[in-house]
Formats: sequence, C-alpha cells, structure tokens
Amino acid sequence: MNHFDTELEKSLKTDNIHYERLPKKDEENLINKIQQKITFSGSQINWKILQNATDLSHIDKSLAFSEISEKLNSLGVQRVIFLGDSAIEYAYSIAIADLRRALDIFAEFPQHTYIFPEQLHWIACLAFEGHIDYADLPYDEA
Repeated sequence: MNHFDTELEKSLKTDNIHYERLPKKDEENLINKIQQKITFSGSQINWKILQNATDLSHIDKSLAFSEISEKLNSLGVQRVIFLGDSAIEYAYSIAIADLRRALDIFAEFPQHTYIFPEQLHWIACLAFEGHIDYADLPYDEA
C-alpha cells in the first residue's frame, strides 16, 4: 500500500466512513467492465459521446458534490466504488450514505477518481484539474 492509500484510509477512518478496500482481482474485473462499456479519449472518459453526460465544473465544488450525492442517493444503490487512475493503488467500496463526505476526501488526491456502482449504470469522475462529470449509462441486459 502506498503513501496515498495510507493517507486516504486514515482520512476515511477519521471521518468515520466505513470502507472496504477491494481485492486486486475485483478491481481488475471492474476496470474491464468500464473499458467494455465506456469509450475513452486518451486516458479520460469521452464524456461528449455519453448520453445525458453532465459537466458540473462550472458550479462551486461543494454544490456539485451535494448535487451528485443527492442524485445518486435517490437511485437505490447501497454502495459505490471509488477507483483512481494513478495516486491511489486500490479501489474502495463505500456506503452511499457516506458518499458526500467521501467525495471531499477523494477530491484531494492528484488523480482522476471514478465513482460508480458495481452494476455500472452510472459513472462520475472527479478530475484533479477541477472537472466534475457525471453520466447515466445503459443497464446491461442480464
């Protein structure tokens, strides 16, 4: 575990946010699922081609986090996955009730942080450049 994961877990514990660090095998499966479902432009999601993509970068970060939290809390998901693309080595599963506080913590790390449920019917991204994006994704037929 690297320095960033240590600091992240310390912050989550301090804020009394219960989390699960996912095994690397689960993380790899989630990455494969994302790559199959979403088109990337370079190392970032190509938000322009996703239906109903919303860019919240133009509003205050705190307000954007509140909007994301309210919307996602209303979707009936129990847990969300936080997956970083560089600084944080592990994926973390966090209860949806802790989403708002977790967003503040993950936003402090120099990376793109993707937030999504395991079913991957929506995805959000906090980019270290200040971008905050969200998009609904089609449900998989099972």
